[in-house]
Amino acid sequence: GLFVDDAKSGASFMGLPRPSILAAAMSPYLWVNPHGVRFVDEGLGNGPYLASAVSRQKNRTSFTIMDSNAKRHLQENGLELNTYMDVMPTKLGDLDNDIQAALAEGNISAQMGESIEELAAKIKINPATLQQTIDAYNACCDKGHDDLFAKNPRFLRPVSTPPFYAFQCSAIGYGTIGGIKINERAEAVDKDCDSIPGLYAAGDCAAGTLTYDYPLVYILWGCTLGFAVNSGRIAGESSAAYIKSLSK
Repeated sequence: GLFVDDAKSGASFMGLPRPSILAAAMSPYLWVNPHGVRFVDEGLGNGPYLASAVSRQKNRTSFTIMDSNAKRHLQENGLELNTYMDVMPTKLGDLDNDIQAALAEGNISAQMGESIEELAAKIKINPATLQQTIDAYNACCDKGHDDLFAKNPRFLRPVSTPPFYAFQCSAIGYGTIGGIKINERAEAVDKDCDSIPGLYAAGDCAAGTLTYDYPLVYILWGCTLGFAVNSGRIAGESSAAYIKSLSK
């Protein structure tokens, strides 16, 4: 499929976060899981590493926590790490407007609070746990060393100046895991890889999971379409030939 979004008009497709919010969510600052606990070196870079870590959390979800200073840094100085669709040092000039729009829509991709307790309530995380995580993280920021994951010090930005923000990030995938196995004629095959007469499969139902280039960094938009179109063509030709063979 294709991701459709018009940042200029504010239109979005199927409630997906606006681009600047996606970029903020992927920033290498403080990531916590739904329990309010830090779980990964956020500066590893985008791709399978972070997605794998997020996919192991409750609801396959994490929250990127930052304060107003970190947000302002993204707006004025730009990204410090390549994200889904932007490359450094892209400045997130639309971030404030996109946050307000998300809040007005009730879109869960962005939340804001004047205190950590208020922010925790909005993202349904235990406030005491979140505060404890932030205190430990801020201590690492103050001394310039990440005691938990040894993250690159340049990404250690404290969470100390209100208002505070949370950007939701979820691990996703396109295609199927263990889809219908087919041969070169798009015929479905059994466990012994023998074709099943008259049964064909195409598109995502017959594809494996797409990883790095599609669901994680959005470099190749719509890359499932090539396989869908051609496997559908092959399945159509093969099924037509099979039907003709039955009339002989």
